[in-house]
Amino acid sequence: MRITELRAENVKRLKAVDITPGEHLQIIGGRNAQGKSSVLDAVALALTGKDAKKLNPRPLRDGEKKGRVELDLGEYVVTRTFTANGGGTLTVTAGRSKAKFPSPQRVLDDLMGRLSFDPQEFIDMDGKAQAAALLDLVDLGIDLDATDAQIKRLADERLIKGRELKAKGEPAPFDSTLPAEEKSATTLLNLIQSARDRNREIDQATMNLERSQHNAVELKHRIADLQTQLNNQREDVEQCAQRVKDLGPSQDTEELESQLASIEDTNAAIRSNREVSRRNVSIAAAKSEYDKLTASIEALRASKDKALTEAKFPIDGLGFDESGVTYKGVPFQQASSMEQLRVSLAIAMASNPKLRVIRIKDGSLLDDDALALVAQTAEQHDYQVLMERVGTGDHGAIIIEDGQVKEASK
Repeated sequence: MRITELRAENVKRLKAVDITPGEHLQIIGGRNAQGKSSVLDAVALALTGKDAKKLNPRPLRDGEKKGRVELDLGEYVVTRTFTANGGGTLTVTAGRSKAKFPSPQRVLDDLMGRLSFDPQEFIDMDGKAQAAALLDLVDLGIDLDATDAQIKRLADERLIKGRELKAKGEPAPFDSTLPAEEKSATTLLNLIQSARDRNREIDQATMNLERSQHNAVELKHRIADLQTQLNNQREDVEQCAQRVKDLGPSQDTEELESQLASIEDTNAAIRSNREVSRRNVSIAAAKSEYDKLTASIEALRASKDKALTEAKFPIDGLGFDESGVTYKGVPFQQASSMEQLRVSLAIAMASNPKLRVIRIKDGSLLDDDALALVAQTAEQHDYQVLMERVGTGDHGAIIIEDGQVKEASK
């Protein structure tokens, strides 16, 4: 659907015009301040109403009390009137039947995308505005703003954890050969004393055994008269021998005494080792939290990248990065002027899939190559482009002079 005829009276600088625009590229030419822009503004005023009036708060020609714009779109005829007191009417009728729609603006809202979209406007936007305009056209399946906010929140949290981790420093070497608990000097002293007491008992028992054995030898010579004494002494010998047997061999205290001599150093090393263990556990926990946050951020970024990769953009090569829209992997603002124009035209067409009309209000900025690209793109995708250009030399241009159609360029 496109504009087959435009009629306007007393709108902006226009007095009265009746224009039948070309099927694809239609240039509206003429000198400055003659009404070229008013032709394109009249189209916007007819179709968008309040939104267009925000940019055109005085739609009436100076000195006039009422004005009118009528657009024939083939299937619909749109008529909007304006009055000096800010009033006006809107009617939308169905093509041949001329039946009026009860909610005309709703019909137009459903019909249009961003009719006021001018490809040059997209080129002039900053990176964030370009990204927002492009995202309006694609369904990513995720909320990029919410995802970016979550990534920022996690990144801020990770930054704090990173500072805490850095403050803890590097893990210290841990001596796994040391026991977990400190030793008691009192316990070692008691063990040493006990061993010494036992050794004295053993020594005494040994001495007693030796003395008894000696006495036994002497008593053998007196066996006859000392038999009774000998028997008693043998019993004593047996008892002493049993005692020595029960007590067992002597205990070496050298190792215990060595431990006692170094107990303070050993216990200090154990305390240090225990602190190292606690600190290393704390560092490991902090690093685990930091790594989890990093993994969450990477997962969110991956889902965002996947959504952007799988999105169906109006033209191949479009994408996003932190700065905004990219084209063929480089920021859009760094693309050539022809590439920027090609992308902007594709986005403009994607914005208007039903009413296939695009306005370009500053076509004088385009050189011959760019103008040829616009014409070729309009014809290739079957769109109608209304373009304003200063001058009267463009082939097929409709020339506006003093608010009226003067002629069409040959």
